[in-house]
Amino acid sequence: MKRFLKLFALLLLIISIAAVNTACNSKKKPAETKQQEQTNQQNTSPHADPITTDTRPIISGKVVETMNASSYTYVKLVKDGKEIWVAIPEAKIKIGDEMSFYPGDEMRNFNSITLHRTFDSVIFSPGKVDKAAGVDDALQKNLSKSDCVQSWKYNKSAFKLYLNTDSCEDNETTAVLVTIRYLFESNNHTFPKKIEVFNSVGKEMGSYPFENIPSLSQ
Repeated sequence: MKRFLKLFALLLLIISIAAVNTACNSKKKPAETKQQEQTNQQNTSPHADPITTDTRPIISGKVVETMNASSYTYVKLVKDGKEIWVAIPEAKIKIGDEMSFYPGDEMRNFNSITLHRTFDSVIFSPGKVDKAAGVDDALQKNLSKSDCVQSWKYNKSAFKLYLNTDSCEDNETTAVLVTIRYLFESNNHTFPKKIEVFNSVGKEMGSYPFENIPSLSQ
């Protein structure tokens, strides 16, 4: 009888421990599931794609050939005499344009069944670089930090720079001009022909051909 009671008590203890473990696991599981869901969302989120996180260089050049196949557009670029094939999600591409694409994975000896051809090398890119957005964001992030810079605007003909001259340090205007050129270069954006500098009341202080401004990329 005593032996039976001991076994019965041991059984109750095992059942109690199991119940506690089950309760603990049930409490932890939603948090783990939620964390996993967040991870999956990050992996599939458009903000976590190579456009924002890839540190490889932008691919750029002149478009000399293009073709569509299987929801992709294949683009042949030429830069400095070198030919590069890039594949992006189907898009309108114009032959003769200077274009830039985000970096991607390279496939060597890639055979396209749809096109019935084999490419020696194709880089599968997420898509085209929006040059205007790229340089605009860069200008905003960099020039807005300077008390010397009041505002700016630009088109293909000129970049108009307005300065708070009372807040400019020695040689700061030159530094701003060099920074502007660098931001256009690093974003592969076509240069305006010149930079016109004005004071805060709109009086022109100088005009500088863009090509004469020192380049940090050289």
